[in-house]
Amino acid sequence: MIKNLQKFIEKCHLNPPATNQDLDPIKKYAAGILPDSYLSLLLLTNGLEGQVANGSYVVIWKAAEVIELNQAYRVEASVPGMLLIGSDGGDEAIGIDLRQGSLSYGQYFRVPFVPLAWKDAIQMGVEIEDIKIVA
Repeated sequence: MIKNLQKFIEKCHLNPPATNQDLDPIKKYAAGILPDSYLSLLLLTNGLEGQVANGSYVVIWKAAEVIELNQAYRVEASVPGMLLIGSDGGDEAIGIDLRQGSLSYGQYFRVPFVPLAWKDAIQMGVEIEDIKIVA
């Protein structure tokens, strides 16, 4: 998995890795199991920005920013059960479905920041490497 992640993000601006302690608040806030690919990415680089292997421009927020930005965007009120983890650097957010019992539990979605609503969310896949932003 790490080799695939490294190839996926090799053209991005990377940060020093997060520690397990950095991830604890997100795990607690999410009250669920976060996808291994997301946690592995943060342990490889604590956030990133740039063009990933599939050509999409992606911003993954640093671990310390995730809770603050989810609260600022009022995610729980707008898209209950989604955890936003980044964006396309523009008007679309990247999130993870954390709704227990959902058929798409643990999968990655893109959703416009305005309006931030499940009806506008587009499923991208089960691995972080499935994130693709179509321009």
